[in-house]
Amino acid sequence: MLLLPFLNCRQIGVTSQGTHASYNRLNSDNLLSRLVCLRKDVYTITGEESEVPPFACKFRKDKDSDLLAVASEDGDILFYDTNSKEQKCVKCLSAHRNAIFDICWLPDRPHLLTASGDHKAALWDVSSSRLITSFRKHTASIKSIDVCPEQSAIFVTGSRDGVINVWDTREKKCTMLYDKPVITIENAHCRKTFLPIKGKKHSCKDVKSSVSSVAFQDIHNLASAGVADGVVKIWDLRKTYISSHLCIPAPRHMLGYSGANVSGHGCTSLSFDSRRKMLYACSTDHKIHRFDCHSYIKDAFTYEGLKCGTYFVKLALSYDDQYLLCGSSDDAAYIWKTTKPGLPVFELLGHSAEVTSVTWSPYDVTKLVTSGDDNKVLVWKTANLESITDDSEIVSSCALYSKDHCAWEDDDDDGWEYESDDTDSSGSY
Repeated sequence: MLLLPFLNCRQIGVTSQGTHASYNRLNSDNLLSRLVCLRKDVYTITGEESEVPPFACKFRKDKDSDLLAVASEDGDILFYDTNSKEQKCVKCLSAHRNAIFDICWLPDRPHLLTASGDHKAALWDVSSSRLITSFRKHTASIKSIDVCPEQSAIFVTGSRDGVINVWDTREKKCTMLYDKPVITIENAHCRKTFLPIKGKKHSCKDVKSSVSSVAFQDIHNLASAGVADGVVKIWDLRKTYISSHLCIPAPRHMLGYSGANVSGHGCTSLSFDSRRKMLYACSTDHKIHRFDCHSYIKDAFTYEGLKCGTYFVKLALSYDDQYLLCGSSDDAAYIWKTTKPGLPVFELLGHSAEVTSVTWSPYDVTKLVTSGDDNKVLVWKTANLESITDDSEIVSSCALYSKDHCAWEDDDDDGWEYESDDTDSSGSY
């Protein structure tokens, strides 16, 4: 048994099976301050011809929680045993013919969902490397995918075509290629644009906005975010949503934030806490916003200090809900205490390009992963630096957050380029 993870589980009141024994958790700052990335824990992602950037990374959620899945721009899924001493990929799936933007493990079996730029989602049996079902209904790249926490047969996809589709793998006609979602929400994040017309003051036009992230709250409620309409929406899946040129679907709740009034800003990533009450949203206004999805009372908590310059920057919560991890466009990743909004506590500086997808071990707060546009995936673990005799083995170590690292000002007109939501000519982005 690894000593540090074991001590951490004892400290925060978690059993060896990963279930919460107590919510009276202690401070884990000291453990996180000793996070390091060793040379053996750096994975370079390669495609058919050269190195490629990873777009998503997730740990398996069950007993084999050391298995990490990484999705690449080439459409491959690479699997790594993060406890192995050997720096190699243990399995590779050629899953799609285009980039894979998001992945999601099923919690109760070795099955993996993938969302791709080829307009399809797919369900894979990782043990046998077998495609179970391919899901086709979207007309543009699928940007986000999530499985229902209460029923793993139900999952949701959000796409650049502005559509949210909810799927149920228990459907009798769900064969190798399935194209009938059980729920469809079209124009989920449609926004109004006023266009000048000769002889008239203006004309109002509905413009489709990409769905950048989707996340289940429970079997009846779903959260979604778009790239430009400036709101997070909560949908009641017991309703039927109809969209037309005269009417756009009305969600159960609309959650606004400070960046909502700035043209072009939107959310890049959504994540619920373990109790499914608090929702965290990373936004291109360079902040992470927290919403209370239990009482829907306005929650003014915001977490700052990051730079979110593209829609590839993602966030993740530790399984005990104590810490928030997010990538950043300034080549770093940051860690906040969820009870202390404002600036981060720690920074991780191991990358040489924008840090995009991040993930936390489902049972161990002392293990997390960052990936970036430098084509690298870094696994961070708590270690005793005094026990490492060769300093050259240390790629980077956790540091206290320093304002000096950020040479930018948090304003609305800083010259940063944001990913457009209306260009999908190639089908990949």
